[in-house]
Amino acid sequence: MEKKLPRIKALLTPGEVAKRSGVAVSALHFYE
Repeated sequence: MEKKLPRIKALLTPGEVAKRSGVAVSALHFYE
């Protein structure tokens, strides 16, 4: 899976990214 938003994590916490994108926090950590 390619990273579509490479800069997001520099600005937002994983929890905020999850809320905005609708993805589970565990999924974000999996693809880190």
